[in-house]
Amino acid sequence: MLRGLEIYKRKTYKNIVENPLVSLHYTGPEPIYRSYQVNCITEILPVEDKRFQFLHLTRRLFEHERFHIPQPEFPCGYIFWVCEAHNKTPRSKVKKPSA
Repeated sequence: MLRGLEIYKRKTYKNIVENPLVSLHYTGPEPIYRSYQVNCITEILPVEDKRFQFLHLTRRLFEHERFHIPQPEFPCGYIFWVCEAHNKTPRSKVKKPSA
C-alpha cells in the first residue's frame, strides 16, 4: 500500500474517479536510473477519514523542509493498493562483444 495527498483535485482526481486502476512510476537518481512501475487500485480518502488525517499530519511534520511548497489544505487523499510491481530500469539492448 502506498499513499498520497491530492493537491488540486483536477485532472488526476477526475481520472481516478473514472477509473481507479492506476500505474505509478518511480525513477531513481543517475547514473543507474533504477525505475519501477507499480500498478494499483486507488481508494479515495475524504478529509473526514482518519487515514486522511494521518496522511495530512504526517505531511505537516516536514513542512519546514526547503523542498516543500506551502500547501495549507488538501481536498482528499489516496491509498494505492499495490497489485503488481515491474522493474523498468533502463538497460542497453546492444550486446557487448565477448572477450
